[in-house]
Amino acid sequence: MRCLLLLVGCASFSALAGTKLAASSPFDGVYSGKETMTRGGGPGVLCTIRTTASVTVSDGRFTYVYDPGAVHIAVNVEIAADGSINGTQRYEQGGQDVAIVSGRMTGNTLEADIGGRACQYHASLKKQP
Repeated sequence: MRCLLLLVGCASFSALAGTKLAASSPFDGVYSGKETMTRGGGPGVLCTIRTTASVTVSDGRFTYVYDPGAVHIAVNVEIAADGSINGTQRYEQGGQDVAIVSGRMTGNTLEADIGGRACQYHASLKKQP
């Protein structure tokens, strides 16, 4: 009888060990709102102007698309326990550049600055119910 219980216990443990438990953060959810261009353009530079933005936060992470014209750079962003957000992504567009997302989550609000050498944006997003 002891052998049978031990085998069942091992089988249950190994089944759980292979299952990734979904981690969540208090920031998880869908955020949407306004995006405004704060710097950009110039000779030969066309910055995409978007008036709205939306991100889905899952497990304290989200992807923000930096969009300086003809390229779309996905920046993986992480949210720290204190609500600060940071992400960077290297890319090439007429030379090497880095897209940076930085900001803060406060309550149900996400405020972020997004930019690189060519264009700079600010996003003010609210968590959707």
